[in-house]
Amino acid sequence: MPEYQAVIMSYGFWTARIYSYTEEEAELKCTLEIHTDSCRSIEFSLSGDLLISGSKDRSIAVHDVTTEKLSRLYDTAHEEPVNKVAIISENLFASGTDHGEVKIWDVRSKEKEVFGVKGMDDFVTSMISTDRHKYLACTCGDGSVMSINLTARKLHIQVGTDLGVCCMS
Repeated sequence: MPEYQAVIMSYGFWTARIYSYTEEEAELKCTLEIHTDSCRSIEFSLSGDLLISGSKDRSIAVHDVTTEKLSRLYDTAHEEPVNKVAIISENLFASGTDHGEVKIWDVRSKEKEVFGVKGMDDFVTSMISTDRHKYLACTCGDGSVMSINLTARKLHIQVGTDLGVCCMS
């Protein structure tokens, strides 16, 4: 974990920049070249030790923040571009695509996803898990919402809505 308060930024390119910051200033700590196409979503792990990013190139990258090295690259994580990544727990994270597919990953595994669900037709805009990591709620660009039961590894409920829900916190 970095010994400074950090913020990560990707400017829509394949690179990400980590800055340390205080109330007075921000300082560039490093630049990571993480994808071959635009980085669309990027998150710190709960401990701050890892940086997880998803890209238009369909890949997911996991970087060690301390060493600034690539820990894992899921080269073809999805068949469609990755639009969103979200942290579930210290070892689990989710990725969502332009076409509504959501996959759950374990950073300790170098192989493939733990499981996946295709529950929406439009791009995944937002994902958030419950405190006990039993459910993952996802919103979609068409306004629909779905819930994935993480322990049963299946779609729990899906609701189409005309309210235009596209993000949540």
